[in-house]
Amino acid sequence: MKKSLIAGAVAALLTLPVLAAQVPEGTQLLPAAQQVFVRNIGTEPASIDPQMVEESAGSDVVNDLFEGLYTLDGNGKLQAAGALGYELDATGTVYTFKLRPDAKWSNGEPVTAADYVYGWQRAADPKNASNYAWFIELTGVANASDVVQGKQSPDALGIKALDDYTLQITLKNPVPFFLKTLSHYTTFPAPKATIEKFGHEWVKPANIVSNGAFALKEWTPNERLIAERNPHYWDNEHTVLNKVIYLEIVSDTAAYNRYRASELHYTTYPLEQYQQIKRQSPEELVSAPMLATYYYVFNTQRKPFDDVRVRKALSLAIDRDTITEKILGQGQLSAFSLTPPSVDGFELKRPASELMSKEERIKQAKALLDGGKAVDVALFGRMLADLPQVNQDAACQVAHAISTHRVERDFDYFTAVDDVGGPDETGAGMIGQVEFNSATFYRYAALDVSKLLNNLQEDKELTASAIEALIQAMVRAIPTGKQNSFAAHNLPEFIGVSLRKSPLNLANAFECPIQPRHDKSLTEQSVAALADYERKLAPVYGDAGDRWAHIDLTGKWQLDNSLARSSVSDLAAWVRDAVETLWEE
Repeated sequence: MKKSLIAGAVAALLTLPVLAAQVPEGTQLLPAAQQVFVRNIGTEPASIDPQMVEESAGSDVVNDLFEGLYTLDGNGKLQAAGALGYELDATGTVYTFKLRPDAKWSNGEPVTAADYVYGWQRAADPKNASNYAWFIELTGVANASDVVQGKQSPDALGIKALDDYTLQITLKNPVPFFLKTLSHYTTFPAPKATIEKFGHEWVKPANIVSNGAFALKEWTPNERLIAERNPHYWDNEHTVLNKVIYLEIVSDTAAYNRYRASELHYTTYPLEQYQQIKRQSPEELVSAPMLATYYYVFNTQRKPFDDVRVRKALSLAIDRDTITEKILGQGQLSAFSLTPPSVDGFELKRPASELMSKEERIKQAKALLDGGKAVDVALFGRMLADLPQVNQDAACQVAHAISTHRVERDFDYFTAVDDVGGPDETGAGMIGQVEFNSATFYRYAALDVSKLLNNLQEDKELTASAIEALIQAMVRAIPTGKQNSFAAHNLPEFIGVSLRKSPLNLANAFECPIQPRHDKSLTEQSVAALADYERKLAPVYGDAGDRWAHIDLTGKWQLDNSLARSSVSDLAAWVRDAVETLWEE
């Protein structure tokens, strides 16, 4: 009898049933009396009821005693069991299964479609408080959620017997993995007559009725369970084992010692023994990945982890393979995604960064921390004494705002200006005077899009987002000084954006200051002056491809090549679209 060891941390995964075997021709089997399989299940099962089992010890036993429509082979692949096949309707939601007419319970009675209906209904029925009721919902069967929540009766579940050997299951929506759920014990059939007769006692050896390759014969609490070959099993002809003994050995060390003494054929082992066993008995070692991923998360509310660059840099710097192989060294797999590689149908693709050398990844991590793709640095540059490598040419220049007209200074006499001060200040000025002025301002900024793209390492998506955000910020930015005194929340009445090869500042439009008039506002005159100056400069310094977009609340901006926009967001989006179109060209 071949023996196997399995890593203790992943034992719960290997719940493959002890199925019939196709013995190769010419193979000499041991005598029938020696066809006994002894395995360790660790602890006392809380239940071996397919719809009520909740831990690995119980599931190990259940998968040998019972089977559903489908099961898993030795490679974890789906294969027909209680079902001969199925038909699927055009909607992808109605499955019609043909059942094996030769499938029988261990008491010789036939396994019918009604047994599957009963099993599913009792799993979903909230009165039974099944820990795996959620699994019935996972299958996608119609009305599952309402039944589990007690809003509908169990007979509303989308499963019904068309006849003794025809089972129909209706899903709420198409579920691509539906068939694979049918190998889970929650979906197994249940013997209604036996359960109703004995209640919770129906799983005792004297009462239990099962439909798998084995039938329970003995259960000594906190010691062992014994199952023997089921002669009524539909594939009994190919069943090799005559008996399975399940020992309840809690200690991995004790179990491993009994394995070494040939008292066990299959068991978990102390993880600290992994490397030794791998060297001495690699052919006996089974290391199966768990359907779970363990990971650490960042507290993004605390510095420095509130910076995405820091998080990316740390992720790059972690050498996962070295940690799993050299530090942990217990068969763990390096995690490169939240989805474990053992998930059927999932193909793990390691990120490009993990295919780099350690030195290349560290270099990339340092570049991130050095401000490699920081938008603020890319736009305006920065001088950091402690990180001089962060310095780079700014892509954006912002001119000081200038008044478009002559400004007169005034003095405001106040009796109380309650500005919040420091911890030692009361905050109330009470009485005094302050100098102030009021003006219509012209503010100008020039952005080199190509330079910004270069500063952001040719990341077009990030560059486009930065441009859109910059326009929003430029428009809405208001000085915060003396807000409590003046409430200076005045937003622009005119916003113009030009796309051109070379920047043109229109500030000289106000070389001759705007003069106050009783019939026109200073803002209206300022906008008109800007338009006049643009029409003067454009023929000399402009280009045929120059484009304008604007928001004008004065109605005085009159340019043939300027497109009116309805909102700041609309204006910013237009600029983004225009830039992205240029990149495509």
